[in-house]
Amino acid sequence: MAKKEKASKKASKTPKGIVEKKAANKIRVKKQKKQKRTKEMVTSNTGEKSKVKGKEKGLGMADKTFWNIKGDFLLSCNCDLFCPCVISVGKAEPTYGKCYSWWMIHIEEGSYGYEKLDGLSVGIILEVPGPLGEGGWTAGLYIDDKASDAAAEALEKIFSGQAGGPTGWFSIMISNYLGLKRVPIHYTKEHKGKNTWHVAIPKIIDGGVAAIPGAQDGPVKITNTGYWVSSEVIASTGTKSRIRDYGRNWDFSGQSAEFAKVDWVGP
Repeated sequence: MAKKEKASKKASKTPKGIVEKKAANKIRVKKQKKQKRTKEMVTSNTGEKSKVKGKEKGLGMADKTFWNIKGDFLLSCNCDLFCPCVISVGKAEPTYGKCYSWWMIHIEEGSYGYEKLDGLSVGIILEVPGPLGEGGWTAGLYIDDKASDAAAEALEKIFSGQAGGPTGWFSIMISNYLGLKRVPIHYTKEHKGKNTWHVAIPKIIDGGVAAIPGAQDGPVKITNTGYWVSSEVIASTGTKSRIRDYGRNWDFSGQSAEFAKVDWVGP
């Protein structure tokens, strides 16, 4: 036994043994660095681990799965009428220097790979320190609690920018990702005589939005734009628009809002 131990010690000191030891150390260090870079985010409401991985600042693009979403897009913000982002394509300064908003996307038809997304809704809370296109976003997601685990994972990838397509630029713009919450989302709309929409997430969002009436029948529309959401947007106002979450208590009632029909495809 003593001879074997001596032989083992001697072998570890040989050039071959030293090389093998260095290689093993190198692999271990690489593994540790990789684990540090791709930490898993934790959602604030359930403590579940998020499936989206990314750097501490921003979220890198990774997914190449085909996806599509057709439905309604609703946004309410703190800007005076009308929010300059649509016409300036995100280059103009917000009315009050910083932009605070909530968004809602109701999916009429959609899929991510083989996973159906029909009938689901997604909410976003967003805080931007300057022009929308300059980044530095703080963002959090609200995923419909009717979504399956696979659908919730897909929607997080899409709306954090991981899945490319029209929302792919979010991965560059988001510097502080608050994570996601799986919550009940209630969405209703009325088009008989009025173009109004309402969104409710219990104890978080109570949002009513109404289109601005045009000179003739129908609402005011901004058309033929290069806006990332859609080339046609209905100018609206927040009739009752409150959001309270993540230490924020915002009321956008009477301020700018917008509605658009979306038809997005990625990646």
